[in-house]
Amino acid sequence: MTILLFKIFVLLLVAAVLGALLGYWWCRRYYEDVTSEYNKMEKEREQWRSSLESRMDLTPLNERINALELAVKDINIPPATTIDLEPIHTRLAAMEKLMVAPTAAPQTPLPVASEVKEGSRNLLSQPVFGKPDDLKLIKGVANVLEKMLHRIGVYYFWQVADWRAEDVKYANDQLEGFKGRIKRDAWVAQCRKLTLEPGAAKKPEGL
Repeated sequence: MTILLFKIFVLLLVAAVLGALLGYWWCRRYYEDVTSEYNKMEKEREQWRSSLESRMDLTPLNERINALELAVKDINIPPATTIDLEPIHTRLAAMEKLMVAPTAAPQTPLPVASEVKEGSRNLLSQPVFGKPDDLKLIKGVANVLEKMLHRIGVYYFWQVADWRAEDVKYANDQLEGFKGRIKRDAWVAQCRKLTLEPGAAKKPEGL
């Protein structure tokens, strides 16, 4: 067995040597030295270039190129200036804060003493808290009675809803021809419900 393996190894070695020799012979047979051809082409190119330069006067072109180079060198480029963007960043930050948490709308100012009628807690001399509510939504109140309520200082549902017994008596004494209507039609209870309607005026804080 050992002799057989040795013979195989020898045969493989001989085959490798013969293959290398055959390859070398093949390459030498078809190899052409192009060095001389390359040198010849380079020589012809140099001759053609020299012939072309001799036929063309490139002096004006070279002079213009030199003039352009000098002109470019003489250009005065100002140094870069630093722009202060801090004020812009500050304003942008303030705008972002307003967008995230907008400033609360100013609350409706409380009426001054002269706007609250004397002898009452919340009867007003004028509608100082925005557009008056539609008092005709109160059961039993028509146009005539609404105008009378305006005259005595009632413009909003929240005023009636906030009345106490003494307020009811005070207002009832001034409703000529409609006395007793406040208790009979339960205006206080009605107005407490009407103040919850979306369009109803809101009672100002602190009043």
